[in-house]
Amino acid sequence: MSEESHGPIEARAAAAMFAVAARDGWARTTLAAIAAEAGLEIAELKARFPSREAILDRFMLDTDREVLDATLPRAEGETVRDRLFDIIMRRIDVVQRHRAGVLAVRRALRRQPLSALGYLPLVAASLRWTLDAAGVSTAGVLGLMRTKALLLLLLPVARAWERDASPDLAGTMAELDRALTRAERAEGWAARLPIPR
Repeated sequence: MSEESHGPIEARAAAAMFAVAARDGWARTTLAAIAAEAGLEIAELKARFPSREAILDRFMLDTDREVLDATLPRAEGETVRDRLFDIIMRRIDVVQRHRAGVLAVRRALRRQPLSALGYLPLVAASLRWTLDAAGVSTAGVLGLMRTKALLLLLLPVARAWERDASPDLAGTMAELDRALTRAERAEGWAARLPIPR
């Protein structure tokens, strides 16, 4: 049974899903296995989530909410780069709680590119929220370009996180710092300037 045997069903289902994926692999992560891990009746779980993918979708949305809820108002002199770094690392910290399971899902999706493509809209929405929270406009064509650019810049950060076994995620933070430096050089929307008020 999952360690999170109490609390909202959404959180319990996500924790159980990642626990099963880490132990048995994504292919064997069924709703029945998730329900058993979470200590739920399968009918109760299925009433909330028609599939394991729906649980994964909800986890991504809940991660957005948790990260944004913890984002503080802009401080005097705070730069876009500072805010992007903090917001992205906060997201990584949330995912890190389920590290083994997330890695299992990522490995499986790499072998199923069509399934992986289905998550692009959610990923793009998360990146838009990240940019907006950092003080970067995502409106119009330029905003779309910024979102796509951030996605490309974060791919090596995700790979660094996968390899990073350090307790403080130093390697991941270093790669994120490099990615933001590349962003500054590429455009200038993340230049070291105070965020306009």
